[in-house]
Amino acid sequence: MKTTLWSFMFLPSLKLFVAMALMVFIIPVYGLKYTQVAIKKNQTTTINNATNINKYGYGTMSSVGFTQPGLLKGQNVVIQGIDYSEDLKWMFLCGYVDPKENLTTGNTNSVVFILDMTQNDPVTGNPGKFIKEVILQTTTGGAYTGHAGGIAVTKNNLFVSSGGYLYRMALSKVTVSATTITARFDEAIRVPVNASYCSFDDDYSVLWVGEFEYAAGGYTTDASHHNGSYTAWTVGYKINETGASGYNASNGFKTTSLGGASGATPDYILWHCNKTQGVAAIANKIMLSQSYGRTNASSIHTYTNKVYGPSAGSRSGTVSLNGKTIPYWTLSSPNQVSAAPMTEGLAKYRSGNTYYMYIASESATYKYNGATTSLSTDPVYCTVKYKVASVTPSITVDPTSLTMSALLNGTATTTINVTGAYLTNNISITSNNVVVSVSPATIDKNGGTVTVTYKPVSTTGNSATLTFSSGSTTTTVQVTGKISEPVAVTINPNGGTYNGNTSFDVGDGKMVELSDISRTGYDFIGWGGNGSKYITGYQAYSSTAGDNCATQSFECSTPTAVAFNGTNKAVALGTDYKYKGTNYYTASVWAKMDDWKNYNTDTEGTAAKAMRIFSCSESGGWNIQSITGCYIALHCNHANKLGNRVATNVRLNGETSTNTYSDAEETIVTGVGQSLSSKKTWGELTSGWHMFTFTYSGNIVRFFIDGVLMGKTTAFGNSVNSGTLRNIYYHETNGIFLGAEAGTSATSPVGNYFKGEMKNACFLNSYMAGSDNTANDGDQIKRMYNSQKNNDGKIYLRVRKANDASLTLKALWRAYTYTVAYDANGGSGTMAAVSHTYDVAKTLTPNAFTRADYNFTGWNTKADGTGTAYADGQSVSNLSSVQGATVTLYAQWEKTTTDLNELPLVDALQVVRTGKVLQIIGLQVGTQLSLYDASGTMVWNKAVSTPSITLDNLPKGVYFLKNSNSFVKIIF
Repeated sequence: MKTTLWSFMFLPSLKLFVAMALMVFIIPVYGLKYTQVAIKKNQTTTINNATNINKYGYGTMSSVGFTQPGLLKGQNVVIQGIDYSEDLKWMFLCGYVDPKENLTTGNTNSVVFILDMTQNDPVTGNPGKFIKEVILQTTTGGAYTGHAGGIAVTKNNLFVSSGGYLYRMALSKVTVSATTITARFDEAIRVPVNASYCSFDDDYSVLWVGEFEYAAGGYTTDASHHNGSYTAWTVGYKINETGASGYNASNGFKTTSLGGASGATPDYILWHCNKTQGVAAIANKIMLSQSYGRTNASSIHTYTNKVYGPSAGSRSGTVSLNGKTIPYWTLSSPNQVSAAPMTEGLAKYRSGNTYYMYIASESATYKYNGATTSLSTDPVYCTVKYKVASVTPSITVDPTSLTMSALLNGTATTTINVTGAYLTNNISITSNNVVVSVSPATIDKNGGTVTVTYKPVSTTGNSATLTFSSGSTTTTVQVTGKISEPVAVTINPNGGTYNGNTSFDVGDGKMVELSDISRTGYDFIGWGGNGSKYITGYQAYSSTAGDNCATQSFECSTPTAVAFNGTNKAVALGTDYKYKGTNYYTASVWAKMDDWKNYNTDTEGTAAKAMRIFSCSESGGWNIQSITGCYIALHCNHANKLGNRVATNVRLNGETSTNTYSDAEETIVTGVGQSLSSKKTWGELTSGWHMFTFTYSGNIVRFFIDGVLMGKTTAFGNSVNSGTLRNIYYHETNGIFLGAEAGTSATSPVGNYFKGEMKNACFLNSYMAGSDNTANDGDQIKRMYNSQKNNDGKIYLRVRKANDASLTLKALWRAYTYTVAYDANGGSGTMAAVSHTYDVAKTLTPNAFTRADYNFTGWNTKADGTGTAYADGQSVSNLSSVQGATVTLYAQWEKTTTDLNELPLVDALQVVRTGKVLQIIGLQVGTQLSLYDASGTMVWNKAVSTPSITLDNLPKGVYFLKNSNSFVKIIF
């Protein structure tokens, strides 16, 4: 309830009325319960704040601040915490009420005082006029009488620390027009420290909360917080109240940090000395207030802030808290100055380019200054304004990426890093040239990354000045735009038809989609080029332990699913790409299971829950310089390799004689692309087909599922040229990890193999000119995955100017194969079907069929002889242009005895006799010529290959000559 002077005028007690009347001169007209007045030492002797401050070392950097409210007898507020809101220009003080003395305010709740720093304190004449008081309640509306050891004010919230908790209240509750406000906390957030004090660093949005430790006085901290002479923690939380994903919408904490077994999980830990009453991060410093005892001098400690900001440095170590690894910094060897007794909380305050610190004190509170048993040593009833540092605001731009090249009407982008120091406003970025743009146009005052886009439209005027501004601080940098010389690409269809321009330019590092290409009778298998090696796809098949990849084709055929029953290896051959000493290796395979979490049918490996995805044979293996012997295998894990943790290591020539796995062999430890909290497990893979990809480039091993990077290693270092990568494992519980081979034989492992289907990963039918040893591997793999998944057949080309001034791509083809089958067509016997290859001539199999009373006269594509005729043993080609087609040739027959009277004489042939020689003219090529005697018996038959033939040495007699529809009687 808000109390005014007028309400007291109607009280029935005259004595109380007189008492209140005597206080009219110190109660503001807006009716505050508490007052901001000068205080006397032991209620009798005038206190000179400046004199008491200057007795101590901090006096040379200090001056009198504003008078702390609530110190009079009967008000009994013991000041503890202090913090400043730059947005509101308000200073906040908090404290508890000592109930041991008689109270005149009627309030025992802990309180928050608010002072307007744009108005002056009527006592000292310095900024800080008391304008509001907040009577604190618990979250349920009860009286909050806690210690209120510290206060931190963010953009949206007010936090009070006490007893292991941060009590949060929406700031909107205290920004109302009322001057006396009773408000309850909205929530209590448990923290892993005793919460003796807190503060907020609004420059970097970090909320600090820490603990007081002094075992001799009965104030203890958790034993895990003891590290030699450092016996207390202050923990820091990165706060975001903008509604950003991953942060609690109400309190601004990371959602993953809340609810830990030991309290909210911090981002940072400061390990420091005991007797700490307050901590504040100011400029590039960490300031600490140390005090204990009414007659003991306090100390102000100054440390370089190595946690973040301009002076950020290496951490001292890490601790495990709530199952997470948290970095800590030890605050040691401070710059230390003495201060008046009983310093408390610290608050950052900035004026222009000078940072100050306001120091709260409890030495003049009635509890320590008014009791007859107290010895009041140098009490200070005002805050102390302490100069911390003068700074020069600056904006620094990383100059390493400011030269850009692009084709005319093309686009080039680069990302540059910007760092702000001691700025008060966010950084805005502008460009003076439309061909160079920047996104975003505004970044945080502490810096960030911006993307610069260069789109040249002419050969001149391509450079730009980028201006980075924050308030009066400005930095400019030059972006040099160059018109890049393109790589001239020439397409050689190599007998095919290319449905696009066969000559075009490609910018450096760009990826373009190639047009469709086709060729009758051929399967397109990829692009070859001028002396380089190209990726042409993979082939899945069942394998035995002794297989060697060198004996298999690396060309990609039409993806056909192959089923595996758990007894054979599921293999997909890989290929490599090398150019000018730079290696790029990749291998991929599509695999299908109806329920991926139930893949493990091996009783020996049931507990392992680990499937070996990519592997290499024991001999040869996936050597960085040789691909001989490499395969991709999907099968269950071995019994002696349980895979029960994320080992994340790649073994390079590190196998033991027994080829088993042990912790001691983890010689190269690598990082995993995803944290444990975002790991993917087998059970999360949807039923059906998924694409698994393994790449090696730039000494980095990467693993992708469905084109998404799952994990990667650190660089191999100098061992790469002699190393052999063993396996990649994917664990059901722990996610992806890389591990050593297990079992007694790498090529004959213990346990069942993959049960499911696999098919080729032909999606990598693309040329990658030069090296691309960056994370952009994922960009290309994702594109290829989408292409294969959608069956759109798209092929992409990426070039690097450094490696190719010009580039000729030659289409690579694999001729279709078809089968020629032989049909007896009324005859008997068997003849095997024969495989033929398009554009390759091959002799027809000699006839092996027979038919009683018939002579074989040749082959025809139709049984009735109306199709295309072929002679026995004829060389043929291109009988079909369809892959896998079957062409059937039917045997053609002619009776051995013919009733000549049934045949009409058709004289379409010309017969010329010269002595005993007959020349037959007018024959149809490809038909049969038959000669019969007078009885109708065939005495001679021959395939016609020329329009005329010669007969000689025939016995005298009557003959009949038949060819196609011609029938001629000859008397010889």
